[in-house]
Amino acid sequence: MLDRDFEIERLLSKVDGLRIALSDLKSDNEVLRNEIKSLQIKIVDFESRLGLSSRNSSLPPSKDTIANREKIIKSRKERRDEDREKAGADRKKRGKQPGAKGSNLPPKETPDEIIIHELNRCESCDLDLSNIEPESIERRQVFDI
Repeated sequence: MLDRDFEIERLLSKVDGLRIALSDLKSDNEVLRNEIKSLQIKIVDFESRLGLSSRNSSLPPSKDTIANREKIIKSRKERRDEDREKAGADRKKRGKQPGAKGSNLPPKETPDEIIIHELNRCESCDLDLSNIEPESIERRQVFDI
């Protein structure tokens, strides 16, 4: 019986030691979990900073990384070319588009001064043009601002 009591006592002390170790491991586990949470928050912050450049934040261009600088330098011309390729036939040219209603300053009904320009002689061959009917007449109005 003595051996058995001795064995039970040894096992109980071992269980007590394991309970203490378990308690220590639980507290260590809690500390490590909190540290992991804080590190995950830092990682998210650092990853958000990685994407920052002078193009998408208030950072000065001197703070751009070399990789970001290469993207920016590359991007101006290449982005323009890529945009043109993407737009293709849909790309509109500058100015008034075909089919769009134009707008201009309508001529005055009664201009202040009328100047008639008649050609009496051809400038290149010096032929007399006074008896020849004009093919077309152009009207123009000049506005001084």
